Order: sequence, then structure tokens, then C-alpha cells
Amino acid sequence: MTNKERQAFQEENRIGYLMVVLAFITGIHMFNGWNPINPQEATGDAVVTVPARPTEGLMQ
Repeated sequence: MTNKERQAFQEENRIGYLMVVLAFITGIHMFNGWNPINPQEATGDAVVTVPARPTEGLMQ
């Protein structure tokens, strides 16, 4: 393998790594991964569930 071929191969590898990183960042951005999840805050169509019967005696 000549020096020019080796340099071209390394450049292709760098471009490949860059594409993987950009795809990863794009995926996070598309799924709104920048905002932390807050379990205390209701999301769009959240529904509150209520037990069908009292649960006081279940753990005795």
C-alpha cells in the first residue's frame, strides 16, 4: 500500500466517523432528546388512572 493510498484510506475513515456522529446527533434531535424527562409534568394525552377498589388491605 503506497503512502497516497494510506492517506486516502485514513481520510475515508475520518469521513465515515463524522457521518456516524452526525447521524447520531440528528437522531437525538429528531426525537427531542435534548429536553430532560420530567416525571412530575403531564405530557400531551396523559390519563390519570384510579384503582377500581381500595388498596389499603392488600399489603397486610
